[in-house]
Amino acid sequence: MPWPSDGEASDREPADGVDQTVDAVRRGREGGERAQMVLRLLEWRCVPVSDAVRERVDACTELDRLEVWAQRAMHVTDATDLFVEE
Repeated sequence: MPWPSDGEASDREPADGVDQTVDAVRRGREGGERAQMVLRLLEWRCVPVSDAVRERVDACTELDRLEVWAQRAMHVTDATDLFVEE
């Protein structure tokens, strides 16, 4: 069965599916890198990090939230203060 020409409907959307997968992988990798940066910042500042805080940071996949936590990590003296909502 030939591929549909431009403008024809198709049940298959290989480009869209691949693009979505690539985006998801990239976001996951970026999220993991940002989570590690948050934890490193706390470590470099000698702020103790409990297992619960580490797990919550590692589990986060929201890039914007991780960015906020990284900014907070520069100033907090207690790691749980990362999660204080403004």
